[in-house]
Amino acid sequence: MTQSLLFVLIHLLGLAICLAIGPRSRPALCCALAFFIGLATVVAVALGLLIARVPYTPWTLAAALAVPLAVSVFAIARRGIDRRTIAVAAAWSLAFAAMCLPLTAVNLSIMTYDSHIFATLGKIIGDDRALAADVLARLHEWGVFQVLAQSLAVFVGEDLLYGLAPVFGLAFAPLFALSLAHAVEAQCGPIRHRIAWVGLVTAALFTIGMVAYHAFYLHTNMGSAIYLFGYVVFFWLAEVEREPKHMSIAMICLIALALQRTETPLVAMIFLALTVTQSSLPRRAIAGWLTIFVAVVGLWYEVLARHVSLDGAFLTPGRCRMVSGALVAFWLYWLASRAAIVRAINRFVPAAVAAACFIALAVAFAWQTRHVAGSARNWLHALRTLPYWAYTWYGIAGLLVLGCFLPRPSFHHAFVVGIPVFLGFVLLLAVEPHSYGSFVDDSANRMTIHIVPLLFFYLGLKVIASASGVDQHVSRSGTSPRDT
Repeated sequence: MTQSLLFVLIHLLGLAICLAIGPRSRPALCCALAFFIGLATVVAVALGLLIARVPYTPWTLAAALAVPLAVSVFAIARRGIDRRTIAVAAAWSLAFAAMCLPLTAVNLSIMTYDSHIFATLGKIIGDDRALAADVLARLHEWGVFQVLAQSLAVFVGEDLLYGLAPVFGLAFAPLFALSLAHAVEAQCGPIRHRIAWVGLVTAALFTIGMVAYHAFYLHTNMGSAIYLFGYVVFFWLAEVEREPKHMSIAMICLIALALQRTETPLVAMIFLALTVTQSSLPRRAIAGWLTIFVAVVGLWYEVLARHVSLDGAFLTPGRCRMVSGALVAFWLYWLASRAAIVRAINRFVPAAVAAACFIALAVAFAWQTRHVAGSARNWLHALRTLPYWAYTWYGIAGLLVLGCFLPRPSFHHAFVVGIPVFLGFVLLLAVEPHSYGSFVDDSANRMTIHIVPLLFFYLGLKVIASASGVDQHVSRSGTSPRDT
């Protein structure tokens, strides 16, 4: 098996899942999602096998993946599939395969120290056919997602999946464009007269040097950006269109996000608080997937708690159990949300999240003024002066000022509160002994990528809807979506 064939198989798995539980009325969007949902499924299933201590081989992984594949195919067959969907899926799959061939022919990926660590740990897991204790102990610094993705290299006879980064990065462009087009149509009606606007926003995002750089960089940053984008955008679409099926895609993305990096479970909880507590979707649409998310991520952090050292630089047993405990606490809180007092509290959750971030930043600046201020200064310097960003942040600043005078889309808290809180959270990670520098591969500069697609989506949606003369608080059906 070659890398390109492996990626095509992952794409086909994800396509089956998306057509079964995703936006099947939009086959092109299902196709654009397919590789990302497929890879998230493969990693989650591989993690389950390793935690259960089942020998990790191509045969055991294939057998385990046959379950979600069979369930998806059964669901598709039961509901039926039209010729248009089949034609779109076939054409897209052929185009995806054609893209994979040149991107896996030679090593186009950009690699740094962390990249080699991911590849090395993945190869060890693949060779050992297990998740050994010494490998688990090393994961106090890195998330498990990219490591397990790289473990698939052993199954294709390679030392690393050097084609994964470029395939992953370039496949995001059509997903962003189609998601934005779908969102514009949900807010503004038929998209045909606004295609140029969607293309302009997409081009503006993917011609940023830093975004192009990370499209080929073997690291966790593009993955974090894509899966955070997937969660927020598809939860937003589920809410605006009153379509619970989008929730399934959103929650798969959230699980993948939480497994990307050591701090991303906290990011996931921030955006959960800003979406789930404000949702008017049926509880049954959220309950199952929220339980799966808490179970998968909570179990993984309990496993880590039993293996990482007490003096780990990032994760310690205590911190791992704090993450698991916070996840369970949030789940219990949500279960209690039928109570009138909890529903009343939920109205103030976005304001509480913003206030908590502001207070935490104030304390950090007061406690370590020179240290935190120096990190903030270095981060801003990187955003303003590095050639990879060019004038991007000047343009974003101008659009943010303009956006203050434009109507906000419905169900906007994940954007209006989530984006600045995320940036504040990144700065809070600079407490001693860690600090940020002003070079291209500095942590803060790289983590900025996580939020940029979401920022472009939100600003693009506001500008396009306003240019179309549409009141963004009114849906296509003429009813006012819940905006609390």
